[in-house]
Amino acid sequence: MHWESGATSWPADVIHGVLFAGLLVALWELADLAAVKTTPLLARILMIVGAPLSLLTIALWGGMDMPYGVYFVVMMAMWYLLAEKTWSLVASGVVFGAMLLSAVGYHGWSPHTVMDIVVMTGAVAALTVMPWRHPVLIYLALLAVSLTSVIMNPNGMHDFIVTVTTGLLLAGYITGRARREKVWADDKERAEHDALTGALTRHGWQRWRERAQSQADTDWLFVAFDIDDFKSINDTWGHMVGDEILSQFAARLLRQCHPEDAVVRFGGDEFAWVSKLTDPELAKKVTATLHAEVTGGSYETAAGLVQLGVSMGYVVGPLTDRLLEDADVHLLYAKRHGKNYVVGADTPITDADAEPIYRNELGWLADAALNLWQYCQVGTVMTSVDGRIVAVNPAFERMTGRSADELVGQSPAINSAKTTPKAVYQQMWQQLTQGKPWQGRLKNQRPNGTFWWACEEIMPIHLGGRLVGYWSLVEECSEDQQRAQSPTVASSWLEQFSYRVAFQPIVHLADEHIIGYEALIRPSFQGEMVSPLQFFSECAQNALSLEADLACLSAIARRIQEMGFWPAGSQLFINIQEATLEQSERVELVLKQIMTVLPRSQIVLEVYEHATSSDRDWASVAKSYAGIAFAQDDFGVGEADIVRMHQRRPAWLKFDRALVSRLPVDAALQDLIAMMVSWLHQRDSYAIGEGVETREQALILQHCGVDAAQGYLWGRPSWDVPQTVSRLMTAGESPKDVAG
Repeated sequence: MHWESGATSWPADVIHGVLFAGLLVALWELADLAAVKTTPLLARILMIVGAPLSLLTIALWGGMDMPYGVYFVVMMAMWYLLAEKTWSLVASGVVFGAMLLSAVGYHGWSPHTVMDIVVMTGAVAALTVMPWRHPVLIYLALLAVSLTSVIMNPNGMHDFIVTVTTGLLLAGYITGRARREKVWADDKERAEHDALTGALTRHGWQRWRERAQSQADTDWLFVAFDIDDFKSINDTWGHMVGDEILSQFAARLLRQCHPEDAVVRFGGDEFAWVSKLTDPELAKKVTATLHAEVTGGSYETAAGLVQLGVSMGYVVGPLTDRLLEDADVHLLYAKRHGKNYVVGADTPITDADAEPIYRNELGWLADAALNLWQYCQVGTVMTSVDGRIVAVNPAFERMTGRSADELVGQSPAINSAKTTPKAVYQQMWQQLTQGKPWQGRLKNQRPNGTFWWACEEIMPIHLGGRLVGYWSLVEECSEDQQRAQSPTVASSWLEQFSYRVAFQPIVHLADEHIIGYEALIRPSFQGEMVSPLQFFSECAQNALSLEADLACLSAIARRIQEMGFWPAGSQLFINIQEATLEQSERVELVLKQIMTVLPRSQIVLEVYEHATSSDRDWASVAKSYAGIAFAQDDFGVGEADIVRMHQRRPAWLKFDRALVSRLPVDAALQDLIAMMVSWLHQRDSYAIGEGVETREQALILQHCGVDAAQGYLWGRPSWDVPQTVSRLMTAGESPKDVAG
């Protein structure tokens, strides 16, 4: 800190500032490297001592001026880089000492030296009580200190330039480092915490466990959870509902957590809860509270309220791998003995309880059955009560193309072609769990890719009055045999479905008045609702689309007749497949039922086939439905939308929600929609936007010229339709007429 003359040109001063900043950044990055390679304590010491010591060395023996403002900048940086206040105060003291030695030891006392000491003392006090982590505050403080370096300093401009240069570079480094540390923290959070539930992942569990195991002589309560029959929830309602339940389940567990506890999601619906336990006698009370928390009260989902059963197993002891294994054994015991209850250390668990169920309940019976079935030409299979194969005979091995070693211990689904409707399996297991036999045909696939139909007869096995497993007789039936039986099978399966009809309003975009309703089918299998997408997909896989479509159409007709009215002038939009329209006589019978309530001119048939048939005479098909308007559904997700639109010339074109959702972020798509709408209007056709959920989407559609829309913005599907609406389209009136 040379107060005397000897000023250099400003480029040299800038270079000095750059060199000082580069040295400091290198030291701090070295401290970070030390933190990775050694310990955080050594890294802190290197950061606190390294920078002031380097500056002091340069000032005393380096032959370069060291403005006091550089020390101040370093001190501010320490407060930003060291999160703990105690370490920041220590760093401030070291920097202050280095500045004092440099000023007094080399230059002696002077008015400027006294001012430096006063300003640095004030800076430490200010940093102690004020938050200095905002970038704006950093730059303002840098400017203030730089200006004070000019006061009572004959070489003030030199100090000013060096301080500002060093400060600006370090301020940029610090703000960039802050952003980098935030990215690191976010990445660590994503790696250690499950994005869906907020529980620890397997990786996060390992890190948490390493920290927890450092607490010697500590007992832990480890609780393993499994949601009973969770797979059936996913199969029935879909994975979105399953995800809602998992998220709420974890939230209930987290509510019971203390800061030192952990909730872990090991995968799927498998969770764990770990807590430090000072009194092992409290374990039973704590787990009972947890069970009440996760099973008490329904879970709210998009499909409605769902009540869960949860199996739990818990143990107490040191946090070792054995503790986790023991908890899992207790959980397995709970699942095998009725589910939805808690099994702890006070329940005696034998070695047999820890073995696979097919070993401890059916082992002797499987051995006897194998001897009896050895030479049987019919395939025979024995499965445990939880659906695992216990034994198969050689005939079944030849039939499936798999050896006994490949089959035993697996689910029978290992042979499935994955095309049999899930409802068939639901019906099968419902009968079997009630102790009733089941007969049916299932489509299977061998490892070489060939398909085959299995004609199966499955019987329950009871031992001591308890259901312990099932045995099956399996024969391969030919494709011709299966086709001959298909109508009966299809009729039997579809008859077990019931259908409710919901109505979603369609509004005119110009004034948002209702111009019609779309009838939406909500199928249920034996009282349990099934996703419409899943229902129609499974019907298509099993060549049941036509019968399913007609069944849904009949359900809509019955609902309209039950209501006994329809809002005057409102359109009724009904989904129908293109192939179904070719059955004009059967379709017309259903339409006549609807026309007992509303005129033919108010019916709009939405054709939702996603693949067009090149040899289908659409003009001939449409002629069979004179007086009825057609709409082309799901435009934008089919394989040949433009071709279908040209062939059909529909009165309405419905833009799929996949397009509507992208409109706010895709200007090119907006132009395309506007062009399509203009083309439609030239042909006296009109456009509807589907899946509108935000006001922004509605305004964009209106700007593109789209006539009408439907979506949650105006109303979710409802079981009823109001008898009157505020403004209706009259018969023969177009959307443009309503707008006027």
